[in-house]
Amino acid sequence: MDIFGLTSIDTALATWGLNSAQKLTVFLFIQTPAGIAAFATGFLWSLWQSVQESNFKYFAVFIFISLTGILLLITPQRPEPAIKSAMEAYGTNSGITAKSLKDSQTNEHRMPVVLSFIGQMFDAMNIGAISIFDSTLTGNTRFLSNPFGLQKISLQANYIVNSSIADVRLKEDLDDFIYAHYLPSLMMYKNDASSLSDFYSLWPGHTKILGYYSSNERSQWDDLKSRLTRLINDPQGPWPKIKNILKQMNTQNDNLDDQIMASIIQGQSHHSTGRWWLYWTGWVQTFFPYIYGAGNFCLYAGFPMLMLAMMIMRRMSLFLRYAEMFIWIKSWALTAAMSYYISLMVAGLQAQTSSQANWFWDYPYYVVVASILLCLIPILTLVSIHYSFQLINNHSFT
Repeated sequence: MDIFGLTSIDTALATWGLNSAQKLTVFLFIQTPAGIAAFATGFLWSLWQSVQESNFKYFAVFIFISLTGILLLITPQRPEPAIKSAMEAYGTNSGITAKSLKDSQTNEHRMPVVLSFIGQMFDAMNIGAISIFDSTLTGNTRFLSNPFGLQKISLQANYIVNSSIADVRLKEDLDDFIYAHYLPSLMMYKNDASSLSDFYSLWPGHTKILGYYSSNERSQWDDLKSRLTRLINDPQGPWPKIKNILKQMNTQNDNLDDQIMASIIQGQSHHSTGRWWLYWTGWVQTFFPYIYGAGNFCLYAGFPMLMLAMMIMRRMSLFLRYAEMFIWIKSWALTAAMSYYISLMVAGLQAQTSSQANWFWDYPYYVVVASILLCLIPILTLVSIHYSFQLINNHSFT
């Protein structure tokens, strides 16, 4: 079983890229004269330059590039192995495997030996390094089990809290109770209270409000609370998983059902539009597997074209530029994991400084931190890798 990526999506795209590289290699170097034409052009050009300058360096470089490219990197091929993503290996099977996703796009099942080996070697190093850090975490907080799964749960809960309740009857009964009984009771409390410091935290089930309900109103509230509790504890919903995560994080988990209920009721009263940026940052994490997979696809599928260009141009600097992009794109897996782990530290700080557990779904700022770092760290990595390869290129090749 060979692992080629983090999720089923990027693994499928990477494997598809290797299949495309093999198919394009056969097309360029066997089925069409493109490879022969590139070889002939490079051969004649390098021979002419060597004769003109009385320096056979150009011809020697051409021979080295041609033999290395054809004998080692292009000709050897192997059957596609039983591919698997790290998420499938370390987490739970979501039902869509990398192999089924890849097979839905192409019927090709062969790949270049050396190119696939190098790619898988980088993937193995990345996943091995990430698994070391993951070993210090537990349950749903491990990155390889579900990359950015924790952030997605927070955003899902935030969306549910700020959306209308799906149960129409419950929604209508709750609205009726809020306008007919809760708001009048809240106003009575406002008139009686000596301090209003906690006024905006007073929800229909708050102990300071319950005393203002009549016995009939209290009975109606108890019925609504029972129905909301069943909604919160529905195994198909996100809340049981969220409560388990909060317990693992040792956050404030007293009366979690009441805290969730308060957020849901507040969301029904006035749907939040002020934190729209949460969903935009969530898209960064959602699209990461597609972007990472597309980068791997381009790396692999573009390799035969690189070999053609190197045969004609006879410059090892082209290969260095490809190696630079190869290392950079492969580093995105570590970049994602680093962003995730730093965001977990921010989540821990939020849990310690918050008196309520609603920070996880009402104010999940750690999600924003993860998305910002996911965009920022690759830029810094690209600059450092480019500078390193520029030094190598300046001192080694022309």
